[in-house]
Amino acid sequence: MGAGLEAVSRSSMRNCFLSLSAAVRCLPLRTAWLMACDQVEHELAAVIATRLGLKPDDLQVRLHAAAAAAALRVINEYVGAGLLDGADPRKLGDESFAFIADAVRAATVGAVGDPVHIDEAPAEPDEGAADRQE
Repeated sequence: MGAGLEAVSRSSMRNCFLSLSAAVRCLPLRTAWLMACDQVEHELAAVIATRLGLKPDDLQVRLHAAAAAAALRVINEYVGAGLLDGADPRKLGDESFAFIADAVRAATVGAVGDPVHIDEAPAEPDEGAADRQE
């Protein structure tokens, strides 16, 4: 484990993206990736709380944030695996990235996922909103 990311070959990284069982073999990479995903979940909670008019630590907000973060993680892993396999990036989704909004909308059962227009955006959440999640 002490060898770090330098010891992880391109082939090993590809395997990490392709299956969970392969990811266990390159634990340092998987751990870092899951920590980044956890941070995304906390950031999403602040955004979702603002959009729904709730507090970031509200259970509904936290569940939506967890579901949305999981959807984004799966999309990132899908796209990453495709790119590592040499796929044309234009074939991994659609030009407007609507598939990402669709995934978030499906994961949150429609609570979030639609675009917010600047003139309709709710007020900014307070600075410490994301920190209260920890």
